[in-house]
Amino acid sequence: MNYLRHANQGHPAGALQRALGAIILSAAAVEAAVNHRVESVFYARSLTQGGIYQLAHERVKRERPPYKKIKLLARAMGLSPAWDVDPWRYLPDLFELRNALVHYDARPVYTSLEGNLLEREQLKALARRLSLFSIHDAGGTWLDVFLNRPRADWAVTTAEAVLKALDSPPWIRET
Repeated sequence: MNYLRHANQGHPAGALQRALGAIILSAAAVEAAVNHRVESVFYARSLTQGGIYQLAHERVKRERPPYKKIKLLARAMGLSPAWDVDPWRYLPDLFELRNALVHYDARPVYTSLEGNLLEREQLKALARRLSLFSIHDAGGTWLDVFLNRPRADWAVTTAEAVLKALDSPPWIRET
């Protein structure tokens, strides 16, 4: 995490690490909940009833992005959530940001607009939507834009809303 060491200059001690942790752990919590919901819905039925449940279970498990998994699960359960409203609309953004930070797709922190996270239209739009792009316009690096308290709060709030939804009807059904 050399990029955090470089970027920590001018920030309170540990602030960037806390923001990074909040974003990563929020995405991890949602991913675990989605995987649990997939197993809850399909696994027992695939063992006892086989056939279509087993095929559906295998198909959903093969999907990598959690937001795509949850869409397949919803379809299999006959659900039609409004994907363009909270909490679902920001789920792809949460994982796009998490993946970029974890896999360090961003390149060096001292770069200009070229060669950093802000090249990703999805993340640039998210920064604008959350009124954080002005940090970059004022000379901040992509780390200043993406690793801060408002972004960490957004990740936690998004994850909490998704987790609450997944633990409520119609996602939870009485057997």
